[in-house]
Amino acid sequence: MADYWVSPTATSGAGSFADPWTLAQLGGATIGNDDRVFIIEGSYTLAGTSGLTLCASGESQCQFIVVKANGDFDPDARAVIDATAVTSGVAITFEGDKSQVFGLVVNGCNGSNGILVDADDCCLVCCAVTDSTGVGINVVGNGNKLILCRSEDNNNDGFIISTATSGLFVHCISNDNVSDGFTVAASSDRVHFVRCIAYGNNNTGFTLDGNCSAIHCTAYNNGSHGFWCVDDHNLLVNVASWDNGGFGLNFDEETSQARDMVIRPFIGTGADANTSGPFDADDGGTDTGVWDYTGIIAAALGGDGASQTGVVFGPVGGLATVASGTDLTPVTGSPMIDAGVALPYTARGDNTIDLGAIESAGNAAAGGALNPNILGVM
Repeated sequence: MADYWVSPTATSGAGSFADPWTLAQLGGATIGNDDRVFIIEGSYTLAGTSGLTLCASGESQCQFIVVKANGDFDPDARAVIDATAVTSGVAITFEGDKSQVFGLVVNGCNGSNGILVDADDCCLVCCAVTDSTGVGINVVGNGNKLILCRSEDNNNDGFIISTATSGLFVHCISNDNVSDGFTVAASSDRVHFVRCIAYGNNNTGFTLDGNCSAIHCTAYNNGSHGFWCVDDHNLLVNVASWDNGGFGLNFDEETSQARDMVIRPFIGTGADANTSGPFDADDGGTDTGVWDYTGIIAAALGGDGASQTGVVFGPVGGLATVASGTDLTPVTGSPMIDAGVALPYTARGDNTIDLGAIESAGNAAAGGALNPNILGVM
């Protein structure tokens, strides 16, 4: 393991603290496995038109840490990189697996992406990209984690997860981008967002492919939907969506059996309402958005096509009312928590619902809206 140093005032050095590298030297250097690179805070400029690869393929477990001029770590330290000269490709690329990066800010890339993570199991903390011609931060690979990162004012998506089969985003913000805030591409899944925020983007706040989750996330003032689930088995818990140009929650399922599950969403109403409405289920009614915008627990059931195909309970206010005696039959053998639950589910004349030992619900007046408290599984 070796330590190297980079300074914004260096001219051409040996990479030591006393004689640091320039940023261009770092891009041309071979960083060995487990090496650490300390980047002194300040302003840097990329002179080349094609950007830099700071950690090449095969250089694994390297650390890139922005520090104070005296070498001390400071959580507020940032290295701000002017990438306006980059007219081809990515400004900063990481190709080495298990790279760890803290405190890099990339501004004004005129090529494509501001930062590209083309590796597995990397961790970016307190990094940011602004004003890129393409995507702000593009994540390719599996198991990458981004924490407290931001992407804003880019000419495409703020964050895109291109081909990953897993990933985690925590306390990340994506705002005022020309396309989506956060996009999980069709070739990716099992990407999870925790306490992330998307606002002011021209398109959707969060676009989720299958098997993804959004926990305590917020989407507001986006040009299209707040959250858009374009494939099956997504989980949304305590999400908030208001003042978006499309639906608060939009679902577009690929199969008739698989469902998303939404628990305790807040959907804006009144002056904060989403332009197209709180909820939409596409694909010919094969979707269910079993949810309630007043904050009641919700679940997803599979329909059998004979009656209601995946029933919608709520929201209170009558978007989907349940009359007494309505057949709520789920598909036989659907993956419910309680495998022994009676079929069919029926809103009986006494305004109760038979949901078995584990599932439970409130009362539903005949012809009125159901105030549910239901647990189900994806």
